[in-house]
Amino acid sequence: MSRKSQLARVAKNLQREKAAEQRITDLVQDATAVITCLTEATDDFAYQCERHIGDFQLDLSLARLAREIWSGRPGPAEQLVQTLNDLVQEHERHQQVLTDIQARFESLVATISDEENHQHLDPPEAYSDRVRKCFIPDLPSST
Repeated sequence: MSRKSQLARVAKNLQREKAAEQRITDLVQDATAVITCLTEATDDFAYQCERHIGDFQLDLSLARLAREIWSGRPGPAEQLVQTLNDLVQEHERHQQVLTDIQARFESLVATISDEENHQHLDPPEAYSDRVRKCFIPDLPSST
């Protein structure tokens, strides 16, 4: 391999690394902006609940279907059906808990949506390192 093509590959790798670091930096800035604003944090966590509830709906549908098609079969299938029963019950419980929490977040959003209750933690940059550690836990602290 020629030296020129080796240099081109190194340069391309450096560009990819720089682009990846920029994406992480942008993600950290966005996440920091969200969690340091009372309204945005409340709204974002309400949306997370909604998203997870939707995920549970699909998981529940598939678990119920698997339970139905394996039901009544002998041997290990009986254990599968019993375990699927437990899984369905746990998913239903978790889905209900998330539904209740989502309602609490949405109620809070309604009470803090006016300017009087709008709050920010300032400066948001003071929280950036902690947010970055959520995305990259092994990252050494810059302080």
